[in-house]
Amino acid sequence: VLEQARTELEAGRSVIIGQYLARPEFPAALAELADQVSARFTHVVLELPAADLQRRLRSRRRAPTRPEQAANDAGVDPADAEQLIASVDALTCGVEGVLRLEASEDLAATLSRLERTLDAE
Repeated sequence: VLEQARTELEAGRSVIIGQYLARPEFPAALAELADQVSARFTHVVLELPAADLQRRLRSRRRAPTRPEQAANDAGVDPADAEQLIASVDALTCGVEGVLRLEASEDLAATLSRLERTLDAE
């Protein structure tokens, strides 16, 4: 992932890596890469209430839209929503420069809010 990101950044493109990865060294490695290629790095945490996360996880199980959904479902149960939120908080609480964005709306509205927020920085 880091090498592909480097390739894209060096070509002048933007890179968004959207995922939940419970390894605090990964965002640090991304920030270091951005520094190496003089790119902007923003660590964004999308936040939503546990009930909304649980509903989204259930919906994805019922109607998967991506090939990796079965693998994702194997490691995440909708009943674990509160635990998942707590784990993200534990990894990002107190970390300088983390942008927290409320994500209860649909994807288009959340992306639009993210773009406006980043443009304002």
